[in-house]
Amino acid sequence: MTKTVILDTNVLYDIGLNRVRIEDVGRPKEHFCYSPISIIELVSKLNDRSFADRKAAAGVILKHRIDELPDPESYLTTVFGYKLAEPAPSYSDAVRALAEGQSLEEVRRGVPDYEIRVRRRLNVPFAATWREKVEQEWVDSLITLMAENIPRFQEWYAKDPKKRSSSVPKLRGEQKKKFLAGMKSREWAARTISACQMRAFFKADKNDLGVFTKQKADELAATIPKIECYSHMYTQYLISLTTEGFLPQQNDSGDIDLFLYSIDDDHVVATKDNRWINIAKAAGFARRIRQPGCGLNETALAEDRNCVKEEAAKYRKMDFEDYIDIRPGVRSGKPCFKGTRITVYDVLEYLEGGMTEVELLADFPVLTPQHIRAAREFDAAHNIRLASGSTA
Repeated sequence: MTKTVILDTNVLYDIGLNRVRIEDVGRPKEHFCYSPISIIELVSKLNDRSFADRKAAAGVILKHRIDELPDPESYLTTVFGYKLAEPAPSYSDAVRALAEGQSLEEVRRGVPDYEIRVRRRLNVPFAATWREKVEQEWVDSLITLMAENIPRFQEWYAKDPKKRSSSVPKLRGEQKKKFLAGMKSREWAARTISACQMRAFFKADKNDLGVFTKQKADELAATIPKIECYSHMYTQYLISLTTEGFLPQQNDSGDIDLFLYSIDDDHVVATKDNRWINIAKAAGFARRIRQPGCGLNETALAEDRNCVKEEAAKYRKMDFEDYIDIRPGVRSGKPCFKGTRITVYDVLEYLEGGMTEVELLADFPVLTPQHIRAAREFDAAHNIRLASGSTA
């Protein structure tokens, strides 16, 4: 059977910016798809500075004829065997507007298609507002879960972000064992399935729901294996949040929803994010994920043990700006690793104090060896003075 490869947004960026080739992602006969969430991500933070990169990502979809999947809720509706109340919305016009537009102003005003006499417009403010609301509600729900289960987390999180320690509270000892046991229980599995079913109800034709019959029970039983990957990925993600000490990010919502489409081993997610690759391995679904540029094989690209060596050979010189940025108001404007509040100084000081890289990565699971390397290269470029916490 032909594999279906679901492309993460960052993979679209990488292909569009010629960082990887489409051949690095999958074979020519494989079926490439994208989630509508990727289009919302591309459009919602569109500005003059990011326009060219986002246009390139959208252009990949047109150039390689990558197919659009239904939105996650519509997809779940069909997976559970319900009829849709109305057809899943299409985002193809948004893709074409972004890919064919020449400027941010043009895509807002409308990109003309003279052949069929239409203008395709992008409502950037609406996409931004929708994404912020939905994703922030998702993050807030996870913060609540962490506060309910992790001692001292609520106190830590309530502090001014500038005054929080960089080490996020996490479960330890007996509390950790108890939490992990709960995550492995049948009750928790039932909750995750029920949550997916509720999302399916959202787009379902209410007349099709009717009375719960034996036939519907059989259909539900047949659906469970199809959402098993997502269920295990979501569970492992929660375990990582609560036991490894990192905070949920808004982008995580769209990333993890990609695994809703992985209904069997012939539907795999392509991503370059090592965190999801590690979560997939821990969840027992490494075969459902692949990492572009690591070499293709018949089983799981994410398990290709030669990948690290190959990537190291290809990218001897790292651009630390891919990993480090400076955000006003975050840790007093000190250089931090992107998506975290961990400063470069934190890492360098721990290493200077004798902590090994293995120990450091164990304490900060959100970081990877590439982050440490980026910190060292940042240090070399800026001649950091650890004693004073300043740069030359």
